[in-house]
Amino acid sequence: MLDGCEVIWLAAPKEIIGENNQVTKLVCSKMTLGEPDASGRRSPVDTGETFTLDVDMVIKAAGQTPYTDIIQEANLLNQDGKVSVTQGAITNIPGVFAGGDCVNGGKEVVDAVQAGKDGASAILEFLKVS
Repeated sequence: MLDGCEVIWLAAPKEIIGENNQVTKLVCSKMTLGEPDASGRRSPVDTGETFTLDVDMVIKAAGQTPYTDIIQEANLLNQDGKVSVTQGAITNIPGVFAGGDCVNGGKEVVDAVQAGKDGASAILEFLKVS
């Protein structure tokens, strides 16, 4: 616990309950890590179990969603809004490269750094710069 906040890992908010226009409870789903995908990443999977927290405030975290309109207008290959790339951040459009959250949906900072390196290398190769 840090600064009075307890982090509960592998939990997903499911329902907010309130009385008299005031939030009182937060129902959460217990999650577990699923099988690794092709990249080795294990994504959370709902176990079907829930637990309830007594709360007096719920703050929604801001997330990011892919710009699917831009992806579709540009005819970039994608899966569920995540840009599809081959080795080195290369997309299906020559001279267009992608990496980071728009490719993997958001991972760790080290993944973003590596995506930047892969992209830079692919761009240099594309430009035939050594």
